[in-house]
Amino acid sequence: MNCAAIAAAIGSTFAGAEARDFSAPEAYLAYLKLAQPADLSTYIPEYRLHFAPPSSRTSNEFDSESEEKRLLTTLKRNVSSFDLNEPFELQLSVQFGEYNFEKKAFNFHPLSASNVFASGRISLVFLNTRQFDGLPMDESQARAFVQRNPSRTVAATVRFVPKEAIEDTNRIKASIVGIEVFSDSRRQNLIYVMK
Repeated sequence: MNCAAIAAAIGSTFAGAEARDFSAPEAYLAYLKLAQPADLSTYIPEYRLHFAPPSSRTSNEFDSESEEKRLLTTLKRNVSSFDLNEPFELQLSVQFGEYNFEKKAFNFHPLSASNVFASGRISLVFLNTRQFDGLPMDESQARAFVQRNPSRTVAATVRFVPKEAIEDTNRIKASIVGIEVFSDSRRQNLIYVMK
């Protein structure tokens, strides 16, 4: 069975599933939801500066107190309603290594524990990278794949959920729930699903 047939048989684990981009506002809300700070008002200046609508940047001191209360109410509501179980999505371009003839798979580690991704002021590290290892392919397909793709670069869509905030570091630890691997940068040719 060729890789395209395997991918079709497995199906996309992400097809139709909603995921949010790892954007600065979403990452900020995830961090605050995980960190559970005692007083969200200390986060209002940063929230106002980076994420609140421009209209919330008051022009004088007479409006600032009511605007701060409104922003605090909005921030509390957004943090409270933020669903930590809805996965985030991260788009990557990664390289695979040499083919292992015994394992019938390319050496492929799309992420490692040392990778750090940032969105705005929030950075992200992954907890379970070791379970995502190898790009299986039979030898004849592997040979053809390398000939078509001498740079050994593939596109990957990583789905993850935030698990823990490391306080005072603006860092989130996350757990990968799956990785889709595509042979093309447009992500139209799915070749493998890592779960």
